[in-house]
Amino acid sequence: MRFAGYAAVFDRLDRGGDLVRPGAFAGSLKRGCGAVPLLWQHRPERPIGRIDYLQEDRRGLRVIARLADAEAAALLKAGRGRGRAS
Repeated sequence: MRFAGYAAVFDRLDRGGDLVRPGAFAGSLKRGCGAVPLLWQHRPERPIGRIDYLQEDRRGLRVIARLADAEAAALLKAGRGRGRAS
């Protein structure tokens, strides 16, 4: 299952109270991150797919990824695996 969304939205407080500014990822993206795994809840022991596209745009850090984990795909299809990037 392929999907697109934002890993971070600029200038909005996230659930942890962090505020990400434009350009925050520019250095890492310029250096190249290699293969970036798609993780479940930021846990490195639980990769659930791969990221095909990762780039900053005017809104935030845009991600296009492919899920390889059936449980995660089912949650996303059911609308229960969503982040909050309003």
